[in-house]
Amino acid sequence: MIYADHTKKLLLAATVCLGMGISYLSWLKVSPIGSVLFMNYGVDHDRAGLIEQINAGLVLLAVAGLFFQRSRLWAAGFLILFTVTLVWAEVDQGGYPFSDYAFAAYAMRLATPLAFLFVFSGFLKTRHPQMTDQFVKWVLIAATCMTFTIHGLEAIWAHPWFIDMTIGLAGKTIGWRASQSLVEQMLLVVGIVDIGSAIALLLFRSRMAVLWMAFWGFFTCFLRIVNYGFGALPDVLIRLPHGMLPLVLYVILQNEPRPFTYINPIKDQ
Repeated sequence: MIYADHTKKLLLAATVCLGMGISYLSWLKVSPIGSVLFMNYGVDHDRAGLIEQINAGLVLLAVAGLFFQRSRLWAAGFLILFTVTLVWAEVDQGGYPFSDYAFAAYAMRLATPLAFLFVFSGFLKTRHPQMTDQFVKWVLIAATCMTFTIHGLEAIWAHPWFIDMTIGLAGKTIGWRASQSLVEQMLLVVGIVDIGSAIALLLFRSRMAVLWMAFWGFFTCFLRIVNYGFGALPDVLIRLPHGMLPLVLYVILQNEPRPFTYINPIKDQ
């Protein structure tokens, strides 16, 4: 088994954070589901808001169910379906830069409850332990690489939100008014590093790349608090898996041989 207790707790924490963030966002009536119902499907504003708050309660119940053995698989399954619906609503609504890439950009969010379901499934772990372990490992690798690749491309393509957050960070922390052209050059470097980290993880299972991804995931997550204050807390909670999942991967990869590793036949004799 590749999952130590602390790794399971980290995966549980990531799933709980995701669910709490989604519930909070829905309770505030600002989730993509309410928006797409109102904007694209003609549901009146009050009814869309009521649906959002009902969703908030259901997601909160699912989060509570994660802590109990009898209900955690149903709870994780509900969170998987709800997260997929949430991302679909963002794609369907559109109206913001690179919205067509939402499923790839949010792959780590989608992978979080899926990995939780397989790791905590006693039936799957008992009947097919090796297959389950490999499936979870590759889900986490694929999702992490996909998210960092898309975010890297968005940085290279100068996503307007990234520009605004970078300028805001410089101004609020050190009082420096960075020019947009300079920020775009900085984002180019960030994008290359993001894509390079994804390649290093996918091809070489680089643990250094995974640690960088964990740091960068947490940094960009809490960057929203610096820029937007605690009103961004739902978004921060939803994005915390961007830092937590690489830590889970780091523990998994510690017990894995690296691909393309040179073995000296003379030394091994």
